[in-house]
Amino acid sequence: MERESILTRTLLRIGPRWLGGMLGLAVAAAVAGADEATGGAVIGTEPTVDMAPAEAPRYADAVARLEEEYTAYDSLLSEQLLSLGLQLQSHGQHEDALNAFKRALHVTRINEGLYALGQVPIINRMLDSLTSAGLWNDAHRQFDYLYWLNKRNYGASDPRMLPIIDRMVDWHLNAYSAQRGVRMYRRLMMAQELNLKAVDIIENHFGDNDSRLADVLRRAQWTNYYLATYSGEPSDEDVKITVSINGSAPNEPTEHERAVLLDYMDRSYSQGRDALKRLDRIYASDPNPHTVERVRAKIALGDWFLVFGKQRKALGVYAEVHHQLEENQLNPARWFSEPRPLPDVALHGSDAQETDPTAAAATSEPPPGVPYVIVSFDVNESGKVKGVVVVESAGGGEEKNQHQVRRWLLTTRFRPRFDKGRPVLTQDMVRRFHFYEDARGVEITSAGAGSS
Repeated sequence: MERESILTRTLLRIGPRWLGGMLGLAVAAAVAGADEATGGAVIGTEPTVDMAPAEAPRYADAVARLEEEYTAYDSLLSEQLLSLGLQLQSHGQHEDALNAFKRALHVTRINEGLYALGQVPIINRMLDSLTSAGLWNDAHRQFDYLYWLNKRNYGASDPRMLPIIDRMVDWHLNAYSAQRGVRMYRRLMMAQELNLKAVDIIENHFGDNDSRLADVLRRAQWTNYYLATYSGEPSDEDVKITVSINGSAPNEPTEHERAVLLDYMDRSYSQGRDALKRLDRIYASDPNPHTVERVRAKIALGDWFLVFGKQRKALGVYAEVHHQLEENQLNPARWFSEPRPLPDVALHGSDAQETDPTAAAATSEPPPGVPYVIVSFDVNESGKVKGVVVVESAGGGEEKNQHQVRRWLLTTRFRPRFDKGRPVLTQDMVRRFHFYEDARGVEITSAGAGSS
């Protein structure tokens, strides 16, 4: 649910904040401060521990007994501390869980060495608690250290680096879309460089059309979308800007960072477009049929054109896809039965996720007092919103909330509904916007259907 909420806020661009890498990892600092830090993650094999809530005190007792019987650094102590941390984590006690994980990590390093991959399962769990506790910047620093740890064991260009690279990109993009932490531009720069690194590894080891590139290219598309729409750092009250000794704001990019960021932003449209075109070629060259995946890639390319004002190209791609679906006896309604706001986050998930979050019916009414706005609007053949009418508004902040809803609708492009292979006008779409003060931000549910 958290991921869906994050993606919905990204889609809206009217959540708690508007949407606004270098791979220069601070290895020495990360290693020196590893035992003092509180988080991080790498990919690895984790032990399976099945515990009932009542077992938590027994794990604490086991740790005390081990320390009495052996020493504070006995190798068995690390396993018990990990189990204790997992139990605490399952109860949402993330601060205590992090303390247990930190101690387990320290014992593991003493017994196995600073560079041992035995740290992996512990740090994976630490990342879960760091993210749940909102310690995004701590997790970011530990990701840097853990990237270095993997690189030291495998080498920078080894295919075994791909899992950690993929996970880091996903984490940076999720953190950016949730607007968590400061220096959000670094999340995008880091994701961009990691994407390029992943492409380079796959090309060198597996070839230019290897299917492993598919997920990397999808991540590259999202990274470039965020770069293209980046408009500066958030100014929310919970992002405190302090002044460094030399008088510059530490969450602002340096001259070098600014130059790199601007270069990435300048090339974001073409790089996102090229990533989607290449994704289509990879599916086309695969001897195994990937009809649905190729359709999704082509639709994403059409969406890309439409979001960036290339209307004629977008409608041409949509028409081509619609025709191909009918030729392959697939139902175009899955993608073209009603207008879809762009970017279509559901298009890049699993088949089970491929539903429009703004069209989903509410499973339950929001708690009393949650502000909401219900609007009716049309979406024309070009995917533009027309005729926005506020049907109902309540809960406080009506004027501000109505303005936000109107602004989002009038600045968001929709993939138009298609009928008989042609884009058509859709009238009287009705949506209900809920305004939460917590991490959910703004959520949309259906409150009626559109008509032709």
